Amino acid sequence: MHNLKNAYPEKLKIGAAIKTGGCFFDSLAQGLNELNIKPGHRFTAKSLREDCADYARANRKPDQWVYNAVIRDAGEYFVPQKDPDVGVISENGLNKQDKTKSFFKYLEYITNTHTADAPIWGRPHIEGRMICDKYEFDIIYYYF
Repeated sequence: MHNLKNAYPEKLKIGAAIKTGGCFFDSLAQGLNELNIKPGHRFTAKSLREDCADYARANRKPDQWVYNAVIRDAGEYFVPQKDPDVGVISENGLNKQDKTKSFFKYLEYITNTHTADAPIWGRPHIEGRMICDKYEFDIIYYYF
């Protein structure tokens, strides 16, 4: 730990975060609380997930970066297009995405932390950017 602390800036705080798929949101909430970004408000992993859902909902037009990023990186919330007569529509051996349904499934899954389905892990380039835009700050990443 001593070597790790010596390798990074003096102001860097090394902490611990929950391990249940919410570590990104938990560590970000801890940092925002410490920085007092929004006086009188206590950030939590849950509140940041809800912020992301609200931000995505407010910026859901197909020409918005949020919509495109969420659709492009769909993963576990991917919904295939279906035709009532033939079922799932495929193109070149891959299921075609129903972008609207995938987006709305994202809105459901991003706040999903209390069911059998694994929650969406926070992605710096999507959820991180939403939170930075909403609260007007920058995230600096240290990889080790």
